[in-house]
Amino acid sequence: MICYIAIEGIDGSGKDTQLHLLSARLDRDGLTPIILQEPSYGPHGRALRARLTDLPSDSLEQRALFTEDRRDHAARKILPALAFVRANPDFVLLQNRSVLSAAAYQPLGREDADLKRTIEEQLSFTPLPDLTIVLDVPTEVALQRISGRRLLHSLERSEILEAVRQRYQKLADLYSQVVLVDGTAPPDQVRNSIRDKLARAGLGEQS
Repeated sequence: MICYIAIEGIDGSGKDTQLHLLSARLDRDGLTPIILQEPSYGPHGRALRARLTDLPSDSLEQRALFTEDRRDHAARKILPALAFVRANPDFVLLQNRSVLSAAAYQPLGREDADLKRTIEEQLSFTPLPDLTIVLDVPTEVALQRISGRRLLHSLERSEILEAVRQRYQKLADLYSQVVLVDGTAPPDQVRNSIRDKLARAGLGEQS
């Protein structure tokens, strides 16, 4: 049974928009979404958000903040919410970013063979979503979207976003619970593609 869904993708891929559209769709279908996101708004997440503009993308401090935030978020929010939705089938847990981000955003110098190892390390304290939708968009499209609304932070350089995009694509090959959706189409078309993926996974209707 699909009760925990994550939306992933590089910055500028449209995660916020699609999470909102998916939440509205589930609500119309009679399901109540519980929405979480990472970085969280707990103490580690707030510290991380405050430092994203000045911490180097490959710094040990940034990596530690991401991991500690995910560990804290899992204990405080994700695991209790997941237990609740599993016991109450009229609810669904939706999350903006999850454990896949740990592997996708690992430092550029690390081998891609480390992707699965990184995920397994994270799974010692946080669960893998039942289904992860990765919004796939070219790096130049993502940067154009981001630069039109705010300043870029340390993880939003072209070479980093391209490496992250390629890692998401490889993670989709490694895990059957991870599916790619073309994020370059208009939002309504992307929404329909996500709806079809969910229907194939056994959640909701295609109509």
